[in-house]
Formats: sequence, structure tokens, C-alpha cells
Amino acid sequence: NILPLLLGLAICTLTATTIHFRRSMLQTHTQIELSKETIQTHHKRSTQRFQSNREKLDQEKANLMESNARIEGQIANLSQLHKELSDKNSHFMESLNAQEVGKQSIMKKIDHMKYKLEDMVDELEKYTSMLNGKVEVEEYSKKRERALWDVVGRLESKIGRESWREAEEWFGPGPHKVEIDLEYPKVNTADAPSTWPRTRNKIILEMAPLDLMPHSVNLFLQQVHHGLWDGNELTANPEHIMSFGYHRASAHEGFVDKALETVSYQEYSNKYPHVQWTVGFMGRPSGPDFYINKKDNSVAHGPGGQANFDDMHNEADPCFAKVVEGLDVLNEINDIPVDKQHGYELSYPVKIVSARVMAQRNNNSFDDHQGGGGGNYEGVQHGRKFNGEDKIMPEPIDETPHAY
Repeated sequence: NILPLLLGLAICTLTATTIHFRRSMLQTHTQIELSKETIQTHHKRSTQRFQSNREKLDQEKANLMESNARIEGQIANLSQLHKELSDKNSHFMESLNAQEVGKQSIMKKIDHMKYKLEDMVDELEKYTSMLNGKVEVEEYSKKRERALWDVVGRLESKIGRESWREAEEWFGPGPHKVEIDLEYPKVNTADAPSTWPRTRNKIILEMAPLDLMPHSVNLFLQQVHHGLWDGNELTANPEHIMSFGYHRASAHEGFVDKALETVSYQEYSNKYPHVQWTVGFMGRPSGPDFYINKKDNSVAHGPGGQANFDDMHNEADPCFAKVVEGLDVLNEINDIPVDKQHGYELSYPVKIVSARVMAQRNNNSFDDHQGGGGGNYEGVQHGRKFNGEDKIMPEPIDETPHAY
């Protein structure tokens, strides 16, 4: 009976144990489910918090990125501003340095002007006393000027008288003439210029009266008498004059060696103006080149007419002769082409073969075998002289003509 009892006890114990175990297991399962729910709830909350935190972090990151971009833009703007300010500062410093240099230069000029002003003040004080006597100074200057012009007038008068005396001594009382032998091409427009024949013809100049132009007449007569014009040429032929001169240096030396290159003063007479076909010296002082007026140049070559010269009291070109024979020759020469681009130089040369003085004899008894326009004129050979006794005499060795 004990065995069933034990078996029953065992069964009861096993049943109780099973029930207890099942209850324990159920509680455990319930707890596990609660734990799972708790864990899931916690995981869900954690996920939500993580998601929320992540969104916040992303937003903050975006805000930070935006702030960073804005700051970088501000930094770039500030860098550009800094560069511009640096450039402006460099330019300003350069300008400041230049102004400083200019300031130093101005200060030196100011010092220089101050010293100069002091010197001028001293000069002013020195001349003030002179200016106080202005009337006396002006009167004194006028007297000095009048005295100077008186001296000039006396010198010109003296030179004129000596020239007159010398011209009469050498060539007689006049009127005097000069015969010029010219060689030139005779233009024929129907033929080529290379075929134009060269011909020789003469022109005769009659000198102005010695009481009007003694100095210029004597100078030209002496130039001719010394043969200084032989071999020279017509250098230019503009519309208003024919200009005679030279291109050879030796020709110039000949005039200088004889002291016959220019006049001593600008002699002029209103009674002998530069009308057509008169002859005058050119330049300042005038000579040795001379010209023939192809038209009336009384104004242009008269007193004050040459404004390009530094004239004293309206000086003029000396007019000392006129063409009396050979106008047809001059008209033929005037047909020769000229180069207007080179000072109206002639395209084909016109040479002065020779020139000689024609002395007037007091009688007509001699044979006019030397030419010179006929009448009682005779050519004076170079180195010979009219002695006042109706004769042509050799030139004395110790007596040389001059032009003063």
C-alpha cells in the first residue's frame, strides 16, 4: 500500500511540480514578452530619438555649411578689399613720395628765387636812383643816339666822297657803263633742249650818277675792273629778278681777297629807285651778288621792303645801274626753263664770259675799235686806268683800287 501511496505522492509531486513549472514558465514567458515589448518600445523610442537627433544634426550641419560659405564669402570680400586697400596704399605712397620729391624741388626753387629776389632787390635799389632821374637819362640817351647817327652819317658821307673821287680817278667823271658778255642756250621750243645752240650776246649797264650812288657804283666798277665777275653765272631767275652770283668757292675768295665783296653801308637814293630793268646789290650787307629787276620792285627792294633782314632805320638794297642795251638778250634768257623747287635755278647755265668797264672819252677822235656801245666810250682793260687826261694808263704798282 505504500507503493501506490508513494506513486500517488510522486504523481502529485510531479503534477504540482509540473504545474509550478508551467506557471513559472508562463510567468517567464510573460516577462519575456513584456521585456520584448519593453525592448521594442525602447528601440522604437531610441530609433525615433536617433532619427530626430540625426535630423537636428543634419540641420545644424547645413546651417554650419551655410554659415561657413557665408564666412568664406566675407573672407573673400575682405581679401579683395584688403588687396584694393593695399594697392591704394601703394599708389598713395608712390604719389606721396613723388609729391615729397616735388616738394623738395619746389623748396629748392623757392630758395633760389628768394636769393634771386634778394639780388633783384639789390639791383632795384641800385637802379632806383638812376630811374629817379629818368628825364635826364632819356635826354642823355637821345643825345647819344643823335651823336651816333651823326657819326654814321659823317662816315657814310666820307665813304661816298672817297668812292666818288676814286671812281673818277680810275674811270673818269662818267656816266659810266659796264659791258657784260653772256653765253647762254638759245631756246627753240620746236627742238629738244639738248640741241639748243649756245650763243653769246652782250648787255650794257649804265651806272647811276656818282652824285646819287657813288659808293655802290664804285664797288661794282672795281669788281668788274678786277675781273671778279668773269666766269660767274646767272644763279637764279624767279619772276621778279635775274640774280647773278657764283657757285665756286674760288670766286668768293677773289672778292674777299680784293676787299670788294660787300658795300660798307646800305646806300640808297630815292631819285634812283628799283624800277624795271634797274640793277641792285642783294643781301645784308649787300653784295657781291647783284640782280636785274624784271619788274618795278621799288617797294619790295626799297626802304623797309626787306622785312626778313635786321635792317637799321628802314634800309634798302642799293640800286646802282640800269640796262640800256640788250633787253632782247634778257628776254631770250628769260625763256630758259627754271627749277622752281630749287630756288628758280636755271636748267641750263648762263655764263658771264667777261665784263669790262666802259670809260667815256672827252672827244670822239679815237677809233672805237673796242666796242662798248659806240659813241665816245672805250673799254678799260683790266689793270689799266683813266688818268684824267683823256688817256688809258697802266695801273701803278703801289696803288690798288678799293671800295672802302
